[in-house]
Amino acid sequence: TELICYVLSEAAHGLDYAHNFYDENTNKSLNIVHRDVSHHNILISYDGAIKLVDFGVAKINAAGVKQTQHGELKGKFAYMSPEQAKGKDLDRRSDLFSLGILLWELLAGQKLFYDENVVLTLDSVRQCKVPKISEIEPNLSPELVRIVTKSLQFEREDRYQTATEFSGDMLNFLHTNYP
Repeated sequence: TELICYVLSEAAHGLDYAHNFYDENTNKSLNIVHRDVSHHNILISYDGAIKLVDFGVAKINAAGVKQTQHGELKGKFAYMSPEQAKGKDLDRRSDLFSLGILLWELLAGQKLFYDENVVLTLDSVRQCKVPKISEIEPNLSPELVRIVTKSLQFEREDRYQTATEFSGDMLNFLHTNYP
C-alpha cells in the first residue's frame, strides 16, 4: 500500500508540473491536460525516480496550438474521466480522476472500468458507477478510502482540484501510517 501511495503521489507531482507549465515568452499558463494517465505511462527508473511519460495526446490550451476537435476521444478508454468519455471540455481534474482509477485498481487488484467491448467500457466510464473500495478491500484505512472516493467523484467540483492537493493527501496518509 505504501509503495502504491508513494508512486501515485510522485506521478501527481509530475501532473502538477504539467498542469502549471507556462510559456516563458508570454508568461501564460498552457493549461496542459495529459489525457492519458494510466499504468502504461507511469515509469519507475532504475534509480527509483517516478516518471510520468507520453504526453503525445496531451491537450494544450494556448493560442496558436492546434487543438483536438471537440468530441474527439484521445487516451485509453478505461482510464478516462466521465467528461472525457463524453467528449466534453477537459481540465486538470480529468487527469486527477485517472489517477483515482489507478489508485482504486492497485488497491482492489482488479480493473475498474473495463470490458472487452469498447462501447461497454465507455458506457461504464460515462455512468461512473464505482464500487466502494471498502467493500472490495475491507481492511483499508478510512483515510485511504476517503482519498479514493474523493478522487473518483462524478462531478469535477467534488474531486481533487489540483494534483498538489491529491499528492498532499497521499503523503499525509503515508507519513501518518508509514512513518
